Amino acid sequence: KNEFINNLIDNINARFPEVISAFDVLAMHHGNEKLETVIAHYGVDKVNKEGQVYKALIDPDETRHEWCLLVLKTLVMQQAYPRDNFILLWKLINTNHKATVPNLITLAKAAVVLPVNTAICERGFSAQNKVKTSLRNRLEEASLNRLLTILVEGPPLPKFDASEALKLWQSRKSRRIFQV
Repeated sequence: KNEFINNLIDNINARFPEVISAFDVLAMHHGNEKLETVIAHYGVDKVNKEGQVYKALIDPDETRHEWCLLVLKTLVMQQAYPRDNFILLWKLINTNHKATVPNLITLAKAAVVLPVNTAICERGFSAQNKVKTSLRNRLEEASLNRLLTILVEGPPLPKFDASEALKLWQSRKSRRIFQV
């Protein structure tokens, strides 16, 4: 696990060398240099190994315009939006000012989904180790996925109504155990 996690971190740093740390510009902490780092990554078309072109997520000039004319900072100050909570700040900006700063909102959405730590991966491995034990090492992928989904997203075991699940399972097809 540790080797996988370290490789994941190395791959993220290789793909997004300075981009992850540059996103704090959207929390109103830094200025133009970090914005330029983010624009350099998300404001150009990309071509993968197969030659497939991915359009830039943002328009670099429009993004600079939204930032440099203090449009965003003025909005945040006038509306007294919370600058200490990144998610709430950008949720408010997205809800109320979508047309004013669309490129910056796109960057904020990218910042929210970038994995900045490995906690989610570690929780996933922990859940998998609970489900896929040495006695259950032949679980098919689909069954393992279902069991992990139940473990991670399902209700806590004390709140789970097994009688309803049993009725549903019984109704799916005729079973010998219920014919006696």
